[in-house]
Amino acid sequence: IYGGVALRQDRNDDAMRAFTEAIALTATRDEPSVLAQAYTGLAAAEVNVAEFDAAADNLARARVAAELAGDTLQLARIDANEGVLDNARGRHAEALPILARASDRFQRFGALNEWFLTTAAEVKAHLALLDAAAAMTASDPAWNLRDKLANPGSRTALELQRARALAATGRLADSRKLLDALERRASPGETGLPGDVASESARVHLATGNAEAALADARSAVQRLPTVDEARERARAW
Repeated sequence: IYGGVALRQDRNDDAMRAFTEAIALTATRDEPSVLAQAYTGLAAAEVNVAEFDAAADNLARARVAAELAGDTLQLARIDANEGVLDNARGRHAEALPILARASDRFQRFGALNEWFLTTAAEVKAHLALLDAAAAMTASDPAWNLRDKLANPGSRTALELQRARALAATGRLADSRKLLDALERRASPGETGLPGDVASESARVHLATGNAEAALADARSAVQRLPTVDEARERARAW
């Protein structure tokens, strides 16, 4: 539990220590489902600090444990994390079928939080492959149920990718409206997703000829994207 909290708070070193300890405590016991969760959490933290090879190894270990436990939902989480890893490595075409499989499982389980996050990763992959129409299509099912999701971070992740897809299809006014709503909801000084929102907002402002607003948002994005896993988006904001 501590590892999961640390992961959500971008305290990746703390998360890795916690998950490593959980693995050591669980490895000699007959708890393959717990072991799979610990390996998956460790891999997620390693993706955040760009330790991609280590993350891939630990996801493979997580898969073995989850299959031994017969834990279908955990297998979907492993698929989702493998898709996120492929996205982080720039392997977007490889990420898509894995993310689609995970998304389908989450939807069938009614796991809305995981489904929304996985859908956001799917949309991101489609946009990286310059397929804006596919990105919009991928976002539609979850988008129509967004009001049912209580987790603000997961909902923001989907809404940000939806705004990016809208901009990529030329619907700049709709993208602007959504980005403005996201910016109003962000807490002052909050980092992470608000930085991603500000970065995308800068690009949409620039596309509509508002260079002054674009500059303000780009500066905000640079300040709000401080961690290793945010380096690529911070570079885009610069």
